Amino acid sequence: MKKRLQNVPRQLEWLEDALPGRIQMHISGAKKALIENYLCVLAFSSDKIHLLGKNEEVVISGCGLSLCEVRTGAMIIRGDISEICMTDKRGAS
Repeated sequence: MKKRLQNVPRQLEWLEDALPGRIQMHISGAKKALIENYLCVLAFSSDKIHLLGKNEEVVISGCGLSLCEVRTGAMIIRGDISEICMTDKRGAS
């Protein structure tokens, strides 16, 4: 059994089924999202952000979207997020 950090609630532990190399999204309400493991930004506007990952594509839709922090392989998106759609490269949702 893996050792847990003592101060981290059980709900905040990493999911066991999270796959390395796949895009991971951490959503905070309807106004902020942390996106990790993307390879590039295919399109960006204030109402849509289209990201490419190793095995999937993600489209984030909403109003007033902005990239408030961007690092290699990770970004924070702010704005009124209304929809997130993830498809694998074979086109399945």
